[in-house]
Amino acid sequence: MTPKLICPGCSRVVTDGPPYCPTCLLTLEPLPADEPAQEPADTSVEPADPAVAVRPAGDGPATSPATAVDQAAAVLSFPWGAVELAAGRTLAIGRESSPFATELTSYGNVSRRHAEISSAGTGLTVTDLQSVNGTFVNDQRIAPGEPFPVRPGDRVRFAATLVVRVERPEQ
Repeated sequence: MTPKLICPGCSRVVTDGPPYCPTCLLTLEPLPADEPAQEPADTSVEPADPAVAVRPAGDGPATSPATAVDQAAAVLSFPWGAVELAAGRTLAIGRESSPFATELTSYGNVSRRHAEISSAGTGLTVTDLQSVNGTFVNDQRIAPGEPFPVRPGDRVRFAATLVVRVERPEQ
């Protein structure tokens, strides 16, 4: 029998797939044995304090309500879809340390703990975490360990092939 896991943010019960919630990207926890497994009636409901929300690639609708978009510091356009990063949050990028570890398996030159994108105060920064193949903003390699500011329109490249475009949050 597959163990049931639950998201600590939105209480979504997950029985298969990656070890993070597909709705709010928080790490799943084991479902307590004394609690019945209850699927939320509306799986588009976001947690009260989402760190990030994922939108499908293209012009598809966001999987989060407008309130999460209003709180988004940035929208990051990954090859697999857009991610909304909430103000005051940090998003790990890496093959083992990221909510996108599954998507990053085909990017062998991205380190296990490659970089972090942070939304703090009035700006957005990317910090390379001593990765082997580097992090680049608009094709300029950034210094490891030092937060580097990024703005809407910037192109952030992790190693050779993973390219993320920084966009404005939708209003």
